[in-house]
Amino acid sequence: MTGQEPMMRVDGLEAGYGEVTVLWGVDMEIERGAVTAILGPNGAGKTTLMRCISGLSRPKKGRITFDGADVTTLSPHHRVKLGIVLVPEGRRLFPDMTVHENLLMGAHSSAEARAKMYENLEMVYNLFPVLKARRRQLAGTMSGGEQQMLAIARGLMARPKLLLLDEPSAGLAPKIVLQIFDLVKLLNKEYGITIALTEQHVENALRMADAAYVMENGRVTLSGSGKELLSNPKVKESYLGL
Repeated sequence: MTGQEPMMRVDGLEAGYGEVTVLWGVDMEIERGAVTAILGPNGAGKTTLMRCISGLSRPKKGRITFDGADVTTLSPHHRVKLGIVLVPEGRRLFPDMTVHENLLMGAHSSAEARAKMYENLEMVYNLFPVLKARRRQLAGTMSGGEQQMLAIARGLMARPKLLLLDEPSAGLAPKIVLQIFDLVKLLNKEYGITIALTEQHVENALRMADAAYVMENGRVTLSGSGKELLSNPKVKESYLGL
């Protein structure tokens, strides 16, 4: 903890689908300028938490604050305007649109993003030279790793203050997974973007994260710094196979 007010606070969050509750009393803080990892097995509630933070799902109970303001009931569109940007699991690109067109879609989230659209394009093309080289290629014809880079780049076009990455390395080859983690570190350290990500590559995530939470069955069961959880006996046994 830094001693300052966290960028985002989640208090007593409960959420689900229909009559089924998936999250039970989740408490969490996302510190400004930090990388926060949210870990756990499939079905732990990580994606539902991301959906609640981004506004795609409405919680049944609890409160979400961002920069001190209550955003619990705000629409996804208004949250993007505030700087809360989700890169969803599965990328959710427009496969029949070009790389360039997908990126432009990310720039229409706010007046500020539209005003700085070409400045942002230059930034993401510098970050992702492969996207610049393939800017006329249809997104659906690219490899999984390239599509993930495009999804993150599209999120950056919205000028996020808080970038939410839901399983960014899912289904990717080990070499590409390492590239994605290097990219997350670069965005945080060099561009100052606060990042929260869900991950199943636990060791890589903990080595990078300033703070981490472990979720099981819709509840937070462990929390601490990445270093603390990396040496935690339960994490070693359950997630690292040690």
